[in-house]
Amino acid sequence: MDTKPYMTTAEASTHLAERWGLRLRPSTLARRRTAGGGPRYIRPNGRDPLYPSAELDAWAEGLGNEAVSFTAEEPCMREDEGERAASG
Repeated sequence: MDTKPYMTTAEASTHLAERWGLRLRPSTLARRRTAGGGPRYIRPNGRDPLYPSAELDAWAEGLGNEAVSFTAEEPCMREDEGERAASG
């Protein structure tokens, strides 16, 4: 698969699904630009955001150790983290 150096939000969504199995809608990526927790992006000349492909891959790779629920589209708490939080 040829990877473009910079991707639009729609292209980034497709890339994450095809390469990493992460099904994030473009609207979810847009929301994460505002709320945080998404991949890094740039806005050249104040225009539409572009995602550097290397940043997308680094972000997706970093999620490899997190449990993610795509229904809520937020990281889930691991079972042992919940026990620690409850005990103290």
